[in-house]
Amino acid sequence: MKTEKEKMLSGEYYLANDPELLTERTNCKRLLHRLNVTEYVVGEGTRKVLAELIPNAPANLYI
Repeated sequence: MKTEKEKMLSGEYYLANDPELLTERTNCKRLLHRLNVTEYVVGEGTRKVLAELIPNAPANLYI
């Protein structure tokens, strides 16, 4: 049986309040807050946050 995340990624109906999805959403909000509030100058901290938020993006995206 598929997990709720697998259902979401495949475009099926899923339960948004699934614990795994809630955890990921909370982590994403934390990273976005860090990026927008504390990492306002592009540097190593910004690159680390972006790499965690968008892990499959090309490395040169984080200029």
